[in-house]
Amino acid sequence: MPQLLPGMLAQGAIADFARKHQEVQESFNFTEKSKQLLEIAKTVVERAIETDEATATGWMNQQLEALGVKLTNESQ
Repeated sequence: MPQLLPGMLAQGAIADFARKHQEVQESFNFTEKSKQLLEIAKTVVERAIETDEATATGWMNQQLEALGVKLTNESQ
């Protein structure tokens, strides 16, 4: 039975490492997506000022769709 302990510890350490690696990767992905969303927000305000709100909103919706972001209306 004592021979199983080091193997079990190694498997646990590998699983823990894999889980933490995935969490770090997800964090980087969220950070990158946040930067992209911020850039879209800044650009849509500029476009609304330069053109009109409808044009800016259309552009924003295209950008969000390309990122896979779906807007929800919680008031419905």
